[in-house]
Amino acid sequence: FKDKATTEIYTLSLHDALPIYKKKYGEEPHNDVAADLNNLASTLDAQKKYAEAKPLFEEALAMKKVVSGEDDPSTITARSWIAKTMRAQGDHEGALPILKKVVDDRKRVLGADHPQCAAALNCYGNCLMALGKIKEAKPLYQESVEIVRNAYGEGHPHVGGTMDLL
Repeated sequence: FKDKATTEIYTLSLHDALPIYKKKYGEEPHNDVAADLNNLASTLDAQKKYAEAKPLFEEALAMKKVVSGEDDPSTITARSWIAKTMRAQGDHEGALPILKKVVDDRKRVLGADHPQCAAALNCYGNCLMALGKIKEAKPLYQESVEIVRNAYGEGHPHVGGTMDLL
């Protein structure tokens, strides 16, 4: 959003919508409720309200597991949001196994050459770098560059952006 006031209004409207969705769909997990939880959590995350965002991301993930299954790409993405929030709070050690699972799951579900795998490798590598594990991070970045290069071609901006991590 362009300004803080707009973001706060959007956040309040999401807060208001959540109980309506929960009442509409009852106690059973539902994709609309999971999406609303994720939207609210993302908005709070963008406002650096990580302590408020994380439990909402976790609730959305729990619903996605039930509704869509462990292997659904949206479930995998929901897991990555939790790790992102943990990293923003400085919990790189806690985020590391989650990011490793995201990488493994994306490779298994989407194929090792999928661009989303490159993004997951970058996130995992960034977390390792934050922990000072440079030697472990570098091969992840190299693998990511190869995926992006193969997916988009040598001259694509994503290739340059990924190579900047090396």
